[in-house]
Amino acid sequence: MKSLSSVMVALLSSTFLSAPALAEWTPENKDGSAYNITAGTASDYNFTTTDGATTSYWKINLNADNFSTQDSISWSTESAGSTGSVEVQLPNSDTPTTLYYTYTMPTGYTETNTRLNNNLTSDNVNSKIFKNIGGSTQGGAVYVSGKDYGDIDMTSDFIGNYASGDNYIYGGAIYADDSTFGNMT
Repeated sequence: MKSLSSVMVALLSSTFLSAPALAEWTPENKDGSAYNITAGTASDYNFTTTDGATTSYWKINLNADNFSTQDSISWSTESAGSTGSVEVQLPNSDTPTTLYYTYTMPTGYTETNTRLNNNLTSDNVNSKIFKNIGGSTQGGAVYVSGKDYGDIDMTSDFIGNYASGDNYIYGGAIYADDSTFGNMT
């Protein structure tokens, strides 16, 4: 009589020998995704998968229309009328993909180029666009240190703000040290 362990080894061995080493991978593309994956070629691909002796080539395609969660920002692969751009380096690609964004000011917002320096109020942080504000090494548009603004919610947009200096630089848009804020959207 054969032992139970011998029978289990025989069953497991036959299962492993009859099954492929790796099941073929199929991309799962979802509506609304920032990218999808399609079949590539040996000369045009971003990554590969291997199923035994077979190598499959895959491309990552960016869906610029699905990048933004805000109505005020739209994305495109065309530069005409754009506000700015972002370069995305995909795997196995020598040339980055350039994506262009266009910002449209929401209704009721006003633009400011004034830096806030420990002086936040509901009026100066709501429905504002902080644009192209340069600060010291600590924060471009907003600097806050040692303050409790937990009762102030901030609903603003930040575009092109920066901090600059020679050594350590913190917070291109907002620098907050030992401080609290309400909700930020």
